[in-house]
Amino acid sequence: MIVNLEVVGIFFKCTIDLPGPLTVKSILDAAKSLAAAGKIDGVSDFGYDHNDIIVTGITCTRTKNVNGRVTKHIYGPGVYSLESSPDLGNSYNIWQYYVLNPNGTRAMTGFLPYNDENAIVPDGGSLIWRLVSILKGYPVSAAAE
Repeated sequence: MIVNLEVVGIFFKCTIDLPGPLTVKSILDAAKSLAAAGKIDGVSDFGYDHNDIIVTGITCTRTKNVNGRVTKHIYGPGVYSLESSPDLGNSYNIWQYYVLNPNGTRAMTGFLPYNDENAIVPDGGSLIWRLVSILKGYPVSAAAE
């Protein structure tokens, strides 16, 4: 079973080829093992922090340059890491993942914890992680009347 894993913001992307079914957690664990074994080009380490429900941080150690997709900036070797932030005033940052079918449509809707056995990525599909900012429920400013 082949799936793609991408972590937006830390320039991490790889393909996982293991017997399925592959859960979100098993894909993260496989990426960690593959990186440690030197089997992901340009990456020597991959890891993630978590609590019982969510991923709280993702880290990648790059050994080669990587090109940014949007700015086309060249990012050098080093440790790239992003963590969730529970309190940024009127917002917070949290890791979200998307599970996509091979054709790019969503394979899952709603939220399942990262370690839920039902959070399965289909063969040929993708798992994409993004650190997103979410308002705490209050508007940034009052609406004009």
